[in-house]
Amino acid sequence: MQSSYSLTEARVALPELLNRVEAGEEITITRHGKPVGVLVGHARWMKTARLEVLEQARQLRLQLAALKDEPLILRALDTQDTTDAHIAWNRGREEPWDRVEGESPESGNN
Repeated sequence: MQSSYSLTEARVALPELLNRVEAGEEITITRHGKPVGVLVGHARWMKTARLEVLEQARQLRLQLAALKDEPLILRALDTQDTTDAHIAWNRGREEPWDRVEGESPESGNN
């Protein structure tokens, strides 16, 4: 059986393709002859997602181990007044995430 389908072919054969991936097959979908996606069964997808999370956790553990002997630097927490000023300043902007570097709520530069 074919394991690569054009997008047009995949649209027509989707029910059949879903049965095949449910049985464990992987099917490549192409557009203009180039692979753009792969159909895989749900169990395979979940296993892959879990492996990615485990790898990220492993990387984080290695980073933390490398920093274990470094001194811990604590910052003073913002006071409620500063937090309220930030919120008020951001609410007055069209897009709060487009802040220009160097601007602050206290400067009044909108």
